[in-house]
Amino acid sequence: MSLIIFILLIILIFLIIYLLIKNAYTRPENFPPGPPRLPIWGSYWILLALNYKFPHLALRELGKRYKTNVLGFYLGQTPAVITLNYETTHEMLTRSEFTNRQVNFVIKKRAFGQENLGIFFSYGDFWKEQRRYSLRTMRDFGLGRRSPNLENVVADEVKKLMTMICNGPSNEIEKTVCKEKFHILLPHGLFSGFFNAFWYVLTGDTYSDPYKSHKVFQNALKFQRSGEPLGGALVYTPWLRYIWPNKSGHVPTFESHFELVDFFKDYIKEIKENLSEDHSTGYIHEYLLELKKQNPETYSTFSEDQLLLTLVDHLIPSIVANTTVLAFTFLRILHNPHVQTKIQQEIDTVVGSGRYPTLDDRSKMIYTEATIKEGLRMDALNPLGIPRECNQDTYFQGYFIPKGTFMVPGNHSSNMDTKLWGDPENFRPERFIDTNGHLVKKDYALLFGAGKRVCVGETFSRQNMFLFLSMLMQNFQFSVPDGESLPETTYQNYINGINVAPKEFWIYAKPRF
Repeated sequence: MSLIIFILLIILIFLIIYLLIKNAYTRPENFPPGPPRLPIWGSYWILLALNYKFPHLALRELGKRYKTNVLGFYLGQTPAVITLNYETTHEMLTRSEFTNRQVNFVIKKRAFGQENLGIFFSYGDFWKEQRRYSLRTMRDFGLGRRSPNLENVVADEVKKLMTMICNGPSNEIEKTVCKEKFHILLPHGLFSGFFNAFWYVLTGDTYSDPYKSHKVFQNALKFQRSGEPLGGALVYTPWLRYIWPNKSGHVPTFESHFELVDFFKDYIKEIKENLSEDHSTGYIHEYLLELKKQNPETYSTFSEDQLLLTLVDHLIPSIVANTTVLAFTFLRILHNPHVQTKIQQEIDTVVGSGRYPTLDDRSKMIYTEATIKEGLRMDALNPLGIPRECNQDTYFQGYFIPKGTFMVPGNHSSNMDTKLWGDPENFRPERFIDTNGHLVKKDYALLFGAGKRVCVGETFSRQNMFLFLSMLMQNFQFSVPDGESLPETTYQNYINGINVAPKEFWIYAKPRF
């Protein structure tokens, strides 16, 4: 009897092994080549083994192993595809079949249990209407176009920053980013200016409480660093939140998210108590007036929940992404001192020292613009973009892509493609300047996405980064403070999360005049 049981056990073990192997290598017909699917987390196990912190580096390595620019793999039980050069990434971003967003546990929970809410992770007609309204209305207050009022706000914020640098901190919050005169912590020291620029778009004014705004920044930063660009274990196995609530990212993700939601709830409550149709103060005011026009008996994409999530969706990139990108740029400049010299020579020639740079100078400050572009290219903030979902069975680059496939734009791989850039590992702003001394007309760097889901804050970001960088470079010579070490520009020294970020670092700002 024991022999029969032993034989049956051996057969069962071999059957399980056979089924596991069959499942690992079973793929849709003509699906892109890629690694096998393992139990529970699919190919995600392999990504973790190759690079635990930065999945985009693991995927790039797998692309080389399988000799493909369209890599197929599995996230949990969901098929996924990543593009690994400019041609495939740009096509994927601009194809209408790939405009949907995936609905998962994390997205639903942050959206109050709803599947289609906000801007970043909504889809279909709902997303089209809300994105169109959001972009059109925010444009009236400076997002997405040239606005003298917003430009003045940003210039004032940079002047406040320069005053703090020269005089030292004046309150406890400033002490966290300016330990003494001429010392500034990046990216944190840039937050207040970008926050007030965005707050002006929302309200028509700047924010007066530095302690509350600092808490907003901390929560936005915590949210960004608690996630993972492919969703991570919390998406594929949400039950982990009951076993490892902190390590799975569940607690930090949702604590920080709902702190931001509560911040906006309190402000919206104040606005609603004194809502007037006589004048408009900003996007929040306009949205609340639009809500009053909606017929409660008919379906509408407008709701207070939608407003809240839209505000959070726009807030995080406006204050965390922009400050991080500019910090990366300063880090690259400090590692390449000749770049700082060239920027300052250009500023001295175009602007001089009798006034501050303005957006009118932007078209003449070619090298400064090229430096910003190179910083965006080299340190792709979203190396895997914001993934999409295929909304129908289709073909892509000759491969079959089934409906529901997770589509991942390989921004980092595209921006580091040697066939396109030649020496992508070198920080070289000149690559964006043609032989006539003008900015190259065709920009192959995928900095803000492409297609219908291109980032709505692109103009806002580019304009404000120019003003911050040019005004600061005009007035200060930046270097590494005595006793401080400059982080190396390698992934071993970067912080992982939804976005990639440099470790915080101090810089010394010596007045030039």
